[in-house]
Amino acid sequence: MRHGRGHGLAGITGMLGIMCIILSGCALVMPTRIYDEATPIDTGLAGMYLSTAAVMPFEAVGYENWGVYAAKKLTGSLLKHKAFRQVVYAEKKPPEVNYIITGTLENLSYGGNEGPTTVSLTVKVVGASDSQTYFYRTAKESSKKSAFHMSWLRRVDVPSPYIEGVLSSMVDRIAKDISSRTNLPAVQNP
Repeated sequence: MRHGRGHGLAGITGMLGIMCIILSGCALVMPTRIYDEATPIDTGLAGMYLSTAAVMPFEAVGYENWGVYAAKKLTGSLLKHKAFRQVVYAEKKPPEVNYIITGTLENLSYGGNEGPTTVSLTVKVVGASDSQTYFYRTAKESSKKSAFHMSWLRRVDVPSPYIEGVLSSMVDRIAKDISSRTNLPAVQNP
């Protein structure tokens, strides 16, 4: 008859795993991401996946290169998610297209080791013929990382994600959202 509590193979394996993590000098990294978005205008894009669109450089006062970067990333993401039949990036005057997509970048900041990386973004889809806004999205993201070093048993500084990564994920999310709307069946008026 056996008395006491046995540890079993699972318990021993778990303890060995924890000891390996502690002794290996690993740091457990926890990303913290706050994403907030609003879509005050969302009408009329259903069934428009066969249309064409041009993406203009985003307004980004003091960050013009980031405005171009965001617009080019959005163009690629709209193509990847098949939001429209054709999507082009247009520096100045857009070519003959059905929709013009513009945007604004604000509050770009890289947090480094001290704070979060923040990006505020606005994307607008406007009809080229009637200048009506069909989709308007505002999004704000704040992203940072914190870490706990297992050997030293203390918090350590970890750099925040770069602006490119945060901005790319935001733009891709918005492109996927636009695609989900354009690929809906067109609504018929009774």
